Parts: sequence; structure tokens; C-alpha cells
Amino acid sequence: MNINIYCAMDIGPRDNQEDSILLPGRTIQARQIAEDLTITTDSFEVLAICDGMGGLAAGERASRFVCEHLEEMGAADQPPADIRPVLEKIQLSMEHAFHEECGTTVAGLIAGPSGIVVFNLGDSRVYKVARGKIERRSHDHSIVQVLLDEGKITEREAFEHPYRNLITAGMGPAFSYKWTTETIHLQVEPPTSQPAVYLICSDGVCDVLTDREIEDVLGDDPVSNGPVLMEQIKAVFMKDNTSFIIVEINP
Repeated sequence: MNINIYCAMDIGPRDNQEDSILLPGRTIQARQIAEDLTITTDSFEVLAICDGMGGLAAGERASRFVCEHLEEMGAADQPPADIRPVLEKIQLSMEHAFHEECGTTVAGLIAGPSGIVVFNLGDSRVYKVARGKIERRSHDHSIVQVLLDEGKITEREAFEHPYRNLITAGMGPAFSYKWTTETIHLQVEPPTSQPAVYLICSDGVCDVLTDREIEDVLGDDPVSNGPVLMEQIKAVFMKDNTSFIIVEINP
């Protein structure tokens, strides 16, 4: 399995970088990065983005905590049969390690010979990119998503909604009172002989650009157009920590 990756991170107008990126074998948290890499593996890889919250540096610690623990999982010989117990174990550890208002989103994928598993909690997203089109594989846990699911607002209204950043699920003590593995969104993609491309991003991307705008920027060569995506976000208005991974998986 060959994996081509472009990842980028920018602190934006914030004082702290509360996003963390998990690439194969390492966790990144920096003011600004832009990186291309290619890896070859016969095993599996885990990629993820976490967007922390909680103030006073707690958000940056929470997002890094989750990525580093997922990194440990990625060092195993075999992928987990089910990601939910792994996330539950991380959640229990966070309830002892962080104050009650701290939390983080998580969105990512596990890629291996048996296929691809997409997972998320919160409003960080995973999109599949195919033939110049994007399609969400994650599902937001947010007040606005509930309104969308109930048909009370449109996608455009959701994009402009004043409460679009209020999430209903995540990881950490802030969500412990209602945390359950049943809330974790999973999307299983069966193995295929064709390349598969995914975009994993924090809401610093999808709060600035609509799905259609992201689609137009990525075009037919998403990995190569990664730098253009960050340029476009900055051209519109970077209002938050902004992080994304574009990954092309070739079986």
C-alpha cells in the first residue's frame, strides 16, 4: 500500500495552536507547517485531526493527548477490530487527566488491507474525494447538524448559522456526562483495487469554505492542490486554527 500525503497547519489569528495532526508514526502541533510525504506499508496506518477546546492551553493538550494515544495504536502489529473501545479507553484517561471544561474533536481514518474505517466525534470532518467531487464520510455532532437532519434548515443556512460551532459530542471531560461509544460515527469503506483520496480537516477549513468551494479547489489532483486549499482559506478569511490532511491511498 502506497500512501501520498499533503498536510498543512496554521495557527491563524489565535494565540494557541489547539489543533493536532496525526500522521503515520508522529503527532504534529505547530504554529505553521506544510509538508508532503510518501510512505509504503504492508500493514495499516492511522491519520487524524483533533481540534481542542477549553482555554488556558488545555485545548492544545487535549488534542495532542488524543493524537498521541491514537499514534500508539498505530504502532501495533494489527489494526483494532473496532476503534470504539480504543476511543473509550482514551476518553476514560482524559477524565482523570484534564479539567472538566476541556475537550477535543477527533476525525480520522484507519487504512489497511481490509479497507478503510472513517471515525469522528465533533465537527472535524472527513471527506472522500473522487472524480473531482467530494462527499462527507464523517457526520458532525453539532446543534446545526441536528437541525439539518430534521430538515429545519438548508446546507447554506447551516454554513451561515450563528451556532454552527456548538458541538454536541467530542472527547474529554467536557463530554463525559453523555459520552458513549454509540455516539461515535463510523463509516466502513471496503477494500478496492482503485486509489482512494480523503480530506481530513478541522473546522478551520469547512467554516470558511463551503463543500462546493473545497471541491473546486481540490479538483482532479487533490494532493497536489493542497497548497492551493490553504491559500484559498487565507484569501477568504482565516478565523481559527486551521489544519488538514489530504491523503491518497493506493492499494
